[in-house]
Amino acid sequence: RTLHPLAVCHMLSLCALGADGSSDPRRQLSFASLAELPPPATPPLRTLGILNLDGYYYPTQPGDVNDLRTWCRVSESLVDDPEYTCELPLRHDGGTPCDGGATCDEFGAAYAVIGDKDGQFTFHVSETPTNAWNDADLISPLEKAVKHFLEEDDIKAITCNVGFCAELQPMVLNVTASIQQDPSSTAKLKPMLLGSPALLPVFTGVFRATGEDHDKLLLQPDERILIITSYYPALDTTQLDAIIQDVGIRSDVPIPTATDLEHARLLIEQYFGIKALPGQGDAALSILRQLYRLYDSSKPDELNSLLYLANRTVVIGWNDMAGYIPVDQGGGFHNVNLTLSNYYSLVNDTIANITRDGFTLKAIVMESTEMPAHSNKVRMDFGVPVFDISTVGRCVMSAADTFRPIGVNDLFLALFRNPAFRDCITRLFDASFIEPKFGTQADGTLLFYEGLPQDVVDALTCTGGRPPLPSKPIGRLMQNYDPGYGAKFPVDPICYQTPICRCPGTTTRNEGCAGWCPGSANCGGGSFGNQNNQNESGYPCGVRGELCTTLLDVPVLESTTFNADSVYAFQCMNPNEPTNA
Repeated sequence: RTLHPLAVCHMLSLCALGADGSSDPRRQLSFASLAELPPPATPPLRTLGILNLDGYYYPTQPGDVNDLRTWCRVSESLVDDPEYTCELPLRHDGGTPCDGGATCDEFGAAYAVIGDKDGQFTFHVSETPTNAWNDADLISPLEKAVKHFLEEDDIKAITCNVGFCAELQPMVLNVTASIQQDPSSTAKLKPMLLGSPALLPVFTGVFRATGEDHDKLLLQPDERILIITSYYPALDTTQLDAIIQDVGIRSDVPIPTATDLEHARLLIEQYFGIKALPGQGDAALSILRQLYRLYDSSKPDELNSLLYLANRTVVIGWNDMAGYIPVDQGGGFHNVNLTLSNYYSLVNDTIANITRDGFTLKAIVMESTEMPAHSNKVRMDFGVPVFDISTVGRCVMSAADTFRPIGVNDLFLALFRNPAFRDCITRLFDASFIEPKFGTQADGTLLFYEGLPQDVVDALTCTGGRPPLPSKPIGRLMQNYDPGYGAKFPVDPICYQTPICRCPGTTTRNEGCAGWCPGSANCGGGSFGNQNNQNESGYPCGVRGELCTTLLDVPVLESTTFNADSVYAFQCMNPNEPTNA
């Protein structure tokens, strides 16, 4: 097998080192003496197009939607290469290398940001009561990103890097229709599914081929689907009512005004069927907004399927789960080991409630696109199939060769009825399935975390997932994060690190870090509203860092009880000398 020049560089100790002691391909020495080596092999490799949230950058790890190691095997020597590439992909049955066709479970990934001068798809935009699904400012950036993917021959299918992007599917249909009407465009219709919640219709009969026998995917009356989400914004009661009314499905029924989140949880269960644990009304609202954008409620058969599915959906939230908190609160490195050490009781209690009510859990859907590294352990612990963004990406790619929609309006129907797509979903509807590229393996090993001392594991959020040498890095460097087509690379350095991880945790949070840590909370990737103190307005440095010239411009972290009871801000009761030095 032909060696990549960087691999040769490592073997001959010819690589210059970065500031952290890791090899930096941008500082490589001359390879003139190695001119006789052939160029690296470039096997045909198809690519998954992934729409990116704007302003959210993070130190990715295997299992994250924005990490190439989620989609294919990558040489260890290339992890810190800004342009790291896949090794030759293998067939899904573990057999000989394949050419990147439908039988491959490995493929490349390319990104495009939903953001330009006209509008930016950020956490802040997505939390508005009327939701991002009809935000006119997003039409232009979304159309540019989708057009790029539809016109690129190497891009074979499309998804999104946040689960709540499922809400944008109606808008994506509209911009795709506009692109198709442009006579100068070379765009081709491709399979797309914007997040794992968008997979839910596969469990209902509305999108099944005429006359097709019921299979094991069909949700039976006594079965339930459990959705684990990590996204639900901070809302007041006015916003709760706006969102409930915005859904529009039950406009014929007067719905009482929600007095608080707990009341909203009860109203959602009563009028829409989605069930959540006490105290998690915001999680129910999040899934309500996503689920009700996946169907055309003006069509009776789709409306009936929607209500059938909603009445068999149970939701729990991970926003405040130890180890997973940095995902929503700062764009930091989430500690898979810590999360897997704390998640069990919440999921177990929820499943126990489902069983006690006389129902059977059919499957679990992980909404967050940084959850796949947990899926193997969840399958092992509870013996049920688990779907996440990695399985969604795999299956939309499997449909590419035989995807033949009649037109734009047939886009999602054609995907759900595509034999290759359904074969992929059916194959992964297996509680014994183990993803071999990341996560917990059959022997109990948590890939990429094995062999690390506990104190090193405990500090991984603080180090951005980079244990001391000679251990191998888990998290990628922030400066190597790819914001995608339409955005500047590398991202503004002001977005590389954040002080909010310095706040010590409560019983459900990590302990605070000694200093700043990798994460984009200064920019558009942090929590909702103020983060560092009560005087700032929204993201301290703007969406992409444009409001801060140096780190001295970042608002000082307050040593107060600011947001002490909110899950949307780090606890800052006794921060470690919160200065910006």
